[in-house]
Amino acid sequence: YCKKHVQASTHYGARFAAKESFLKALGLGLGEGVRLSDIEVVNDEKGKPSLMLSGEAKVQIEKRKITEVHLSLTHTKQYATAIVLLEKV
Repeated sequence: YCKKHVQASTHYGARFAAKESFLKALGLGLGEGVRLSDIEVVNDEKGKPSLMLSGEAKVQIEKRKITEVHLSLTHTKQYATAIVLLEKV
């Protein structure tokens, strides 16, 4: 996905921000049991981003009984921001 864009670095930055935001929403930091490779940002056919979780990331969601994971990304040439909202129903 990122390589298709002229400013690929901004898209990579947004994806890293999404992974970090997910970990913070769980109350974890980098290197606290969930590998970054267990958190993947994917886009649907309209471009809406979401997280695909595997490994320990998925275990942590199930352990906490999280039912929905919402993701919002934004970026400029200089900055990337992500917001992750975890929902229990």
